[in-house]
Amino acid sequence: MNISYFDIDREAENKIKTSVKKLTRYRDKVKTVVRDNDSAVPEYALAHIKDPNLHDTIDNLKKQFKGIKHLVLVGIGGSNLGTEAVHTVLDQGRVNLHSLDTVSAYKMNKVLSELESVRSLKKIVVCVISKSGGTAETLVNAGILLDRLEKKFGKGIYRQTIFIGNADTNFMKTGKRLGVTLVTMPEVVGGRYSVTTEVGLVPLALLGHDTDAFIDGVLDVTNEEFETEVAESAARLNYYLNKKYTHYNFFAFDIRLERLGAWYRQLFAESIGKEKDRSGKRVKKGFVPTISTPVELHSVGQLYLSGFAGVYTDFVAFDDNTIDFILLRRWRPLFTAG
Repeated sequence: MNISYFDIDREAENKIKTSVKKLTRYRDKVKTVVRDNDSAVPEYALAHIKDPNLHDTIDNLKKQFKGIKHLVLVGIGGSNLGTEAVHTVLDQGRVNLHSLDTVSAYKMNKVLSELESVRSLKKIVVCVISKSGGTAETLVNAGILLDRLEKKFGKGIYRQTIFIGNADTNFMKTGKRLGVTLVTMPEVVGGRYSVTTEVGLVPLALLGHDTDAFIDGVLDVTNEEFETEVAESAARLNYYLNKKYTHYNFFAFDIRLERLGAWYRQLFAESIGKEKDRSGKRVKKGFVPTISTPVELHSVGQLYLSGFAGVYTDFVAFDDNTIDFILLRRWRPLFTAG
């Protein structure tokens, strides 16, 4: 991983170092939560991933639904964006992912059409995720999808369905009545951070990804090297926020990173989009997060790089050392200016 910064303000580094020092108490708190597996606070999202029961759940579900070819993920926001982001970056083509994240007749019809050719019930798993159990978009999509699939496959479709959410909600009670597989998540963990819980790990495992490697990566985030990078990044964003920057741009320099940008935008917006701060004061500063790709390099990129004020940009790219192409000599004149 390579990280570099370019700041337009010469005062930035000293101010950022000061902000990092102010984060000391909170950083110590997070380290303690991870060390002690403190399940009473939201930061437990970083520790729950070590829970042996979680690992048993993943292993059991992989055996129960072995050999599937299609996973339909029904959720919205944190319930599906994290899984989509990781899957898009790491996709190995083992299982087809179909995502229903908003109420759209077009998208519902598209998913049902893609499943039309499936003849064996054992090839499909439907994973419905609602932390609160009352997410309107998720419940509507799940109702329509399962009703249509029940007409095609019969009641057996519920044996191929997983409900993930907080325990004892009406959503989970309905799932028990239907005979679906119920998976609970830690209630203390907020939905936007739930990719490190059953919400993200169960579908990623069923999609065929190496969840052990993913778990190792999450644990790495809490070590000294990466934790320091996180603190400095937060301080840098705060610095430019106080400089009255209003626009955060996630520039994804690879098509595989676009969904990662969408997930980061969701985390970013939901975290800072508050009416009041923790001290009760009205929030008057904030960023509007957007995503750019190389497709917009000669338009949006040109706009930003020409000196458009108030934009903080993260450029995110892969270091592809396994894929390379050689530009043949006879084509080079076409790319030579003059």
